[in-house]
Amino acid sequence: MPSDTYCTSGSSFLKEINWRTASSGAPSTDLWGDFDARPMSVVEKRFLQGSLALAGYYSGLLDGAWGRGSQSSLEAFTRDKFNEEPSNSHAAALVIDFIVAIDSEGWEQIPMEGLAMNLMMPVKKMRLTESDGLYKQWDHSDLNLQLIANDLINSELVSVHNFAESKSVTPSDIYKVRKRTRWVTSTTDPRGLSVYVRSELIRGTWSTVFITGGSDSSNELNLMVSSISTDTFGSLIPPENSTLMTHAMKLLDEFEESKTEPEPQVGVSQSPSQPEPKSREGGTGTGFLINEDGVLLTNAHVVEECSSINVNGHRADLIVSSNIFDLAAVSVRGVDLGEPLRFASDSVGLNADITIAGYPLHGLLGGLNVSRGSISALKGLRGDETNLQISAPVQPGNSGGPAVNRFGNVVGVVVSKLNTVEIADLTGDIAQNVNFAVRGDLAKVFLMSNGINYTEANRGTEKSVEDLAQMLQSATHLIECAP
Repeated sequence: MPSDTYCTSGSSFLKEINWRTASSGAPSTDLWGDFDARPMSVVEKRFLQGSLALAGYYSGLLDGAWGRGSQSSLEAFTRDKFNEEPSNSHAAALVIDFIVAIDSEGWEQIPMEGLAMNLMMPVKKMRLTESDGLYKQWDHSDLNLQLIANDLINSELVSVHNFAESKSVTPSDIYKVRKRTRWVTSTTDPRGLSVYVRSELIRGTWSTVFITGGSDSSNELNLMVSSISTDTFGSLIPPENSTLMTHAMKLLDEFEESKTEPEPQVGVSQSPSQPEPKSREGGTGTGFLINEDGVLLTNAHVVEECSSINVNGHRADLIVSSNIFDLAAVSVRGVDLGEPLRFASDSVGLNADITIAGYPLHGLLGGLNVSRGSISALKGLRGDETNLQISAPVQPGNSGGPAVNRFGNVVGVVVSKLNTVEIADLTGDIAQNVNFAVRGDLAKVFLMSNGINYTEANRGTEKSVEDLAQMLQSATHLIECAP
């Protein structure tokens, strides 16, 4: 999983869970008990097999049949990472990793046009670079990973598989299957390039996929290979109320509940708009519309400990709040809140232009404030991977506002600003325009894990600064918290 989403891996996340819960009391026995696949459906088992494949531990078919190979793969994972026997919490951590990868890289089961075959592919990262009839070629934008699909006659079949065999160092390095309706060749060349070819005899010709990948893409290649199928599958992600997903949500809850209050960080304000819990005046912040059901996204610190929440003067209900993400979702029923914003389908880059909107210093400044800046750093204070550093000006009240790219798609949620007074005391210098936003990728994970709908958009046409302001004005709203 890319390190710029959520946490570096579910396994490191689980290590923190184990350490914290071990010191804070016994957690749920279902979650922390021995792993048991029996209550799981075929969809759940297939999803867990995919999680293990992307982690580099499973190389069988994603068939949803939990046999010795699947169990051995899970045992190898937990033994390598934790020196423990598998528990339901280990499976839950794998699932969290896989969901993050699905969201950030766009893993989907993709049909190979005209070949009656399909496989999983990270569609946000794979580009169709050649297309000629049934012949298709995809290349990964960041990794050494290539996929070719084609329909072959008998002579072509032999040539392709012989070519794959020729890449091996020694004959013992070759894995081969030669059956009446299926040919498979898998090997590694002297440079470490993995080569995999699978052909299925369908309607008299050989539907074939040819996948190559370097050491940097071994896990991605592993998942693609394991997912090749001639069957048609339904939903990839198990239902929210399934055993596997329930354990994943419990793991996130255990983590949040067991977190100790962090020590104050020198030089960073807790947030620009966090309401004082006991303040008689309450507090204000910003939220923005994310779907047509009247759901707005904001920061958790904007709405925590509120006896009531209002959006533009209308009563709002808190749907879910997470201190881990410092994100919250609220809903307003029966009120037109404008046009929802869409999230960027790809991650934002360094120095990219952004526009933010919010209600800073409400009561002092008038109405919505829109300002522009750029992505100054891809990490937050002290290398915090959950945040982006932005140069757009942030004041108290901006918290929870959207940060959009030049196409009008959300890439972050404004969250905090650097405490320039403390920095000046420490360094003798005043830092300027050092502010932070929660990553857009992380916000999508938060919404997905809580079953909240949102939409994504590709880059599209670049918008003028006036059009961006109009979009933000329509979707961005004042949030008021009554203590």
